[in-house]
Order: sequence, then C-alpha cells, then structure tokens
Amino acid sequence: MTSAKRPGNKTNLTAAFAALALLLLCPAAARAQWTTPDASGNVNIASGVNKIGVGTASPPSKLTVNVTSNADGITVDGTMNPMFSLKTSGVAKGYLGVATTVSAYAVGAAPGDIILRTQGGRFFFETNSGVGTPALTIAGGNGGVGIGTSTPSNALHVHSASGAQAVRVSGSGGGLVNFMDTSAGANQKLYQWRSEGGLFRMSLSNDSEASFAQQNLLVANSSGNIGIGTSSPTSKLHVGVGTSQTLITIDGSAGASYNGLVLNTAGTQKWFFGRDGADGTDDFILRSNSTSNVIRAFSSGAAANTLVLNSGKVGIGIQNPTHTLEVAGTINATGDITGATINATYQDVAEWVPSTQRLSAGTVVVLDTGKTNHVLASTKAYDTGVAGVISDSPGIILGVGGAEKLKVATTGRVKVKVDATRGAIKVGDLLVTSEVEGMAMRSVEVDLGGVRIHRPGTIIGKALEPLASGTGEVLVLLSLQ
Repeated sequence: MTSAKRPGNKTNLTAAFAALALLLLCPAAARAQWTTPDASGNVNIASGVNKIGVGTASPPSKLTVNVTSNADGITVDGTMNPMFSLKTSGVAKGYLGVATTVSAYAVGAAPGDIILRTQGGRFFFETNSGVGTPALTIAGGNGGVGIGTSTPSNALHVHSASGAQAVRVSGSGGGLVNFMDTSAGANQKLYQWRSEGGLFRMSLSNDSEASFAQQNLLVANSSGNIGIGTSSPTSKLHVGVGTSQTLITIDGSAGASYNGLVLNTAGTQKWFFGRDGADGTDDFILRSNSTSNVIRAFSSGAAANTLVLNSGKVGIGIQNPTHTLEVAGTINATGDITGATINATYQDVAEWVPSTQRLSAGTVVVLDTGKTNHVLASTKAYDTGVAGVISDSPGIILGVGGAEKLKVATTGRVKVKVDATRGAIKVGDLLVTSEVEGMAMRSVEVDLGGVRIHRPGTIIGKALEPLASGTGEVLVLLSLQ
C-alpha cells in the first residue's frame, strides 16, 4: 500500500514531489529555504547527507523535529485517513493515524503487521490477528483498557482465548497484586495477593503499607495444601492457631436437615460430622454412612441415640441422662473400675457357678458332691452343703457368665422360695434347707446340754418378711453359716 493510492492525499503528494524536484534540480535554492528564518525567528537547517533538522542544527536521524512549545510538532492533515506509514523494503508494516473506518488500514496488511490507530473514540494497538482484533484498546467513553478485546467492559478487561493467554505479574521473589478499598476501616484497606518463595499468599497490609496487619490470611503451597493463619500448611486444609480463637464456621438455613463436614471414600459418604436440624432440634451429631448416630449432643425432644452429650452429662442408649454417666445396658471393662461407692439397684452379691440344672430365681442350692465347683437344687432338710440362692438380678455379680452357669447369691438381700407348712415364718427367723426341692424353711433349735442352738453349717440367712402358711417367696438377708 502506497500513499499514491489514497485520493485524499493527492494535494500533499503534489507538494512533496515539488519539494523533491527542487532539491534535485536546484540544490542551492532548496537549501536556502531551510536556512531562512520564519516569521517567529526559527531556522530550519539541512545538515549532513540525507538528514533534515527542524528547529535543530544537528539532526541525528533522517528527520529530527525539535519541539520547544505546545504548538510545535508534526501535523499530518487530510480529508481521508491522514497517517504515518511504516515500511520495510517498500512494504507497509505499520500505521499511525486517525481512521474513519477499520478497512482503511486493511490494504496491504499481512500476519505480523503492527497497527497503532484510533477509531470511534478508542485507541487500538493490533498485532498478528489482523485488523479489527486489537491486542490493546483504550476506550474513550468509560476509560476502560481492553487486552484482546475492542470493547472493554471494565477498567481493565482481559479476554483470553486459551490458557496461554493470561495475566502474569512477575518479580524476583514476589509477583504481587494489591486490592484497595479506601473506604474500609483502619488497617483493613489493602489486601494483597502475591507469589513468594514457592507460596501463593493472601495478606492484609496495614495502612502505611510498610508491614502486614495479617500476613497469612490464606496460603497455598506446591503440594496442594491450603493454610489459613499459617505459613506452612501440612495438610490439604490446615487452620493455624492464632492469638485469638480459631474457628471454622459452616452456616445453613434454619430447619435444614444437615450442615457439617462429610468424609468420603471413593466418593461415598462414610462419616458426617455436624448439625442435624431434621427434627427441629439443631442437634450436633457424628454418624456413620448409615442412619445410626455414634455421638449426639442434642436438645430436648430428639430421638434416643447411642451416645448423648447433654448439659455435661453422658448418656449411652438413653435420651436424657440425669447422671454424669448413665448407661442403658451392660458395661464391660477389661481393666479396673475404681470408685468410692458403687450404688447398685439390687442388694445382693452373686457369683457365676456351673450347674447341670437350669434353675429359677429364688431356688436354694447346695454343693454338687459328684462334681467339682458345681451346685444343685437342695433336696433335704438342714443340709450343711448349702451354697446360696439363685438370684434374678444381682447388684454385683462376680466371675464370667455362660450358658452352663447359674447366678448364685451368697450375701445381701434376695428373694428366696420358702415352705411354711411345717411352721410359720416370722421376721428374724433363721432359715435352712427343707425336704421340698429348692425351698427353705424355718430352722428349729436343738437342745445341746441345756443350751438351745441352731445347727451349724445349715443356716441360709434371716427372714426379712413373714409367711404364715403354705409356700411362697420372702425377702431374706443371706448369711451362710
């Protein structure tokens, strides 16, 4: 593309040819016009070979214009696309001018062209992609700067067509970007994102920008670990402990079923740790991938759970514990249980003892002479082999239970089957075995040299309740002797 093809510049070209002819044909006259002062006293000097100076006697380049006032400069005027044209080997490579249409610059353009132009209130800098797709745009209307777009919609608008087209801020040990809100409170105005020593860090600067109000608001390292309040995160999410209380807050709408943390394995929920608002109680729960809760700290009205923490009390299998530890069920300990007092609901102490018989509670038993460490139901009166009474629910039971064992109470208070057909039983009477299987009866004293005594080794205990006649059960204070 040449200027000769632009009709709007025909007058300028005619003048240029006239000046060139004057230099070639009349060199002395041509030089004279450059050395004659103008009306303001400025002198234009032709200096050296093929160098022209305007306002200077020593032009260092082909054309040098020395500007000494706002009115000085170079003016390119015309009615159609006035411009400067930059050429290589006669081929136009770039333009600087004012255009009325983009197509005015398309003539002769090729990949690799650089075009610097203004149009429609915007300043365009274009490369490679050709006319109409600018690399840099400065919009006159909203003052926005566009990179890769001709219509910036923000103060800075970067349009990326691929991952390679991005925004990079680099520096030795600290490429950074600052975000400032001048209306924020003291030491809360300037947040800074920066790359520093292998870390990507978000910090809060103080108002003087000389140091940091909070250095490690958020830190990410090359291992993919995220730190909050720590510069050295050692796990995928690491919350550092500061001078004030450190919290993780998870918000949810009122009445929502769950809000909390979920631990997954291969995408499947395995544990949930958080809040359960499904029943309107906003209980804290720890549950497995099933619907059963392992831990629940709850408000009144929630369903019973495995473990409950409520007002400093722990309940296992019970909804509203009234003691520090309350268990609805059995307790098994492989170690020692130590305490000042054991308060049992039932008042007898029993032992697990093997037996070939399955006997009901209240049955009086004696030693089985045919086996070692076994018992049988009593069958004769005043049996010195009496061993105790079968207990239904002992307050304390010793030994290890089993299908072939019975709970035999040897001390404390327990219900005992008794036979009053041979004599009424009164409170305080001593009881012994009877001829009725598994039943006790009142002991009758014997005269031993004028001394009335009960037969040693036969006593089961003392009756705490009376039975006037027949058979039944009475509460007995066991005291084998």
